[in-house]
This record gives sequence, C-alpha cells and structure tokens, in this order.
Amino acid sequence: AATAWTSTDGSAWTSRTPPAALTLLTVSTYNGSQVATAVTGFGPWTTLYTTSDGITWASNAITSVPDTHTNLTLVSRSGTMIWVPTNNVATYRRSTDGGATWTSPATPSVGGTYLGATNGRVSVFDGRFVYVNTGLARAQICHSVDGLTWVIENTPIPIIDESLTLITCVVGSELWIVPTTVGASTLYVLSKWGAEWQSFSDPAI
Repeated sequence: AATAWTSTDGSAWTSRTPPAALTLLTVSTYNGSQVATAVTGFGPWTTLYTTSDGITWASNAITSVPDTHTNLTLVSRSGTMIWVPTNNVATYRRSTDGGATWTSPATPSVGGTYLGATNGRVSVFDGRFVYVNTGLARAQICHSVDGLTWVIENTPIPIIDESLTLITCVVGSELWIVPTTVGASTLYVLSKWGAEWQSFSDPAI
C-alpha cells in the first residue's frame, strides 16, 4: 500500500492512508476538488476517487478504463479529463463528465511524436493542456483546449538541444519546463500564455 502526503504550506507534511489501502496512481484537480485513480495493480480501472482535502476520499464508479500499464497521467481542466499514456500510444482516454463515461480517441501526435510517449507529462496552464514536444528540430510547447486537437505554440521554447528529457509543471501562476536529463541545469519559465520564455541556469540543479 502506498502513502499519501498532504501539506497546507509545502513545508510541513503529514502522511495519510490512501483509500482502501490502494496504490494511488495519479492525482489531479477537477472542478475544484482533487481526483485520483487508485489501483491494486494493472487495469482495467473502474473507480475514481475524489477528495476536497487530500485526507478523506470517496469512491466513484466509472466506465472501465482498460490498460495494462500503471504509469498513466490524469489531467483535468474545465470539465474535461484526459488519461495520458507514458509508454503505450493505445491507451489515450478522455472524459467530459467527471469520469462517468470515457471515450478512446486516437492518441494525439504533433510533428510525428505521440503525446505522452516519451516527452514528459501534461500540465494545465492558463486554460489549456500543455506539454513539451521534442520530435522536431527543437523543443516546442504544444497545447490543446479540449484534449483532442493539439497545436504547436508559435513562440518556441529557447532550447536548442532536443535530446534533453523535459517535463512541464505549474508552480504558482507560472509554467515551468524542467529538464530531467542528468547534467542539465537550465529551467524555463513562462509567466502567461503568449509571453516570452525566461531561462534560469544553476549548476547545482
């Protein structure tokens, strides 16, 4: 069984017991509450868990989401939830009703690179889903408002070496792109959509 942790300030953390002692697969925000998948192993998954505080969880039956992998990412915005595969392009799922029903559209691709296959996780920033696409001559940020149609942002990320492994994350009101490749020491920050990217380097990262 996994352990969940909650914090009100990001400094002091308290361990919590996940619902039914299941392994929490991934956690996201949906309509102001936290939602998570919890499994005992591989899919299919038929339960979505919700919480308002990260401590007390309620189970909700959902349409079965079949898969044989546990490393999926659940992301939510404006009533739409997407389940993004990280190693299997056949497992893309989408729901517009809080997980009650799911569709299985083709896994999106941009520039020949499948969403979630090898290019880091999806984040929600400034009213859209975003992720880093590294299948082109240089890394680009891709975005979608509905989880179906994805386009490349015209303002490129100031990264030349696309061999880096990159992930997106939201810190406060900013979108960060963080390289996870060993030895990389530069992160990239976007304050709002359409603004120029800023880069920060620290050899200690």
